[in-house]
Amino acid sequence: MKSKQTYTLLLVFASLMALYILVVALQPQKPDWEDSFSRNDKIPYGAFVLYESLEDLFPQSEIREVKKRVFNQLFYPRYHDDELPASTAYLFINDRFDADGQDLDELYYFAEAGNYVWVAARYFPIEMEDTLGFSTKSNWGMGDSTASRFYNPLLQEVKGYHYEVGNMYDYFDIEDTLNISVLACNSVGQPNLIRVPFGEGAFLLSSTPNMFTNVHLLHENNHEFVAAALSYVPANYTLWWDEYYKVRYQKELEMARSSLQYIKSQESLWWAYRLIIWGILLYVLFAVKRRQRVIPVVEPLPNSTLEFTETIGRLYFQSRDHKNIAEKQIKIFLANIRARYFLKTHSFTDEFMKKLAAKSGVPEEEVIALCHYIDRIRGQQSVSEASLIALNEQIEAFYEKSGGRT
Repeated sequence: MKSKQTYTLLLVFASLMALYILVVALQPQKPDWEDSFSRNDKIPYGAFVLYESLEDLFPQSEIREVKKRVFNQLFYPRYHDDELPASTAYLFINDRFDADGQDLDELYYFAEAGNYVWVAARYFPIEMEDTLGFSTKSNWGMGDSTASRFYNPLLQEVKGYHYEVGNMYDYFDIEDTLNISVLACNSVGQPNLIRVPFGEGAFLLSSTPNMFTNVHLLHENNHEFVAAALSYVPANYTLWWDEYYKVRYQKELEMARSSLQYIKSQESLWWAYRLIIWGILLYVLFAVKRRQRVIPVVEPLPNSTLEFTETIGRLYFQSRDHKNIAEKQIKIFLANIRARYFLKTHSFTDEFMKKLAAKSGVPEEEVIALCHYIDRIRGQQSVSEASLIALNEQIEAFYEKSGGRT
């Protein structure tokens, strides 16, 4: 009866869980408005559309995805091969360009050699701003919509390119006006796309990375602005698309270090994990109600070895063969010495007696007395009862002071 009731409860629980999972799965998914900028993300602020468009924008170029930090990508080839990539453009699109000093040094070498560094970000490293002669600021009075237009007459759109939502407030404050070229500006004339020549190459910088995301590329004719912004990269250059500095990729690296965090990030795995936990709790809940059978007391077997030994000893003693008993007792004692202290017992030399005393902890004079008494017993033709008792007492005293038998 209890088994049937338990089965019914488990069946009801499983049905309810299946219904709950079905309801959750059928609920409409809310848009994910996270700034990802990843080529793999089709969410509003992902860069799936842009990455897929690169083949059309650069039909002559090879496009590679890079999942290494800049230092690892550039330093080792330069250090080992003593050369830098040629005719290459390195593309970064992030909310924050988190390159450290080592990364920036490699980018400077990279640009000096005739390559292009194309970065769209709202925040740049201070060291990079100081080196290239610019800083970024935010114009919070622009409202929820803005426009962007190029200075080049060939690229100008009469009405500009309009953006309804997103972080479009940032612009460049240019310190080195002689060296830096302004390529595009926002609706109030503040630069948001600039070119900084560096050696044989250049840095192309945008302060509005959200312009290059899915939601804005698919709005009206904004894809033309992106195509024009990228047209400043030579058409035959190899393109390196950075994925390492993306926010989501860094989160994946962190989650990979924590198994539970990774499971929580995958909805199906997270549901499976919770179902397993609930199943274990249910099993424990019903299992503890079972009564454990009484464990019978098993009486230990009687130790007949001691009784047998005592019987044999009495038989020997009653036969009055004291010499034979003494020899056997001496053999047992010497066997114990060999097994416990690893000493040779064929003769009782001074060295043997000193080692036995040191290893057993028995005073040396008592060890010498015992060894001499054993030699005397061995040399006798017959042994009296008193001598046998004395031998036994000395051996037992040795065992007591040395800590027992083996």
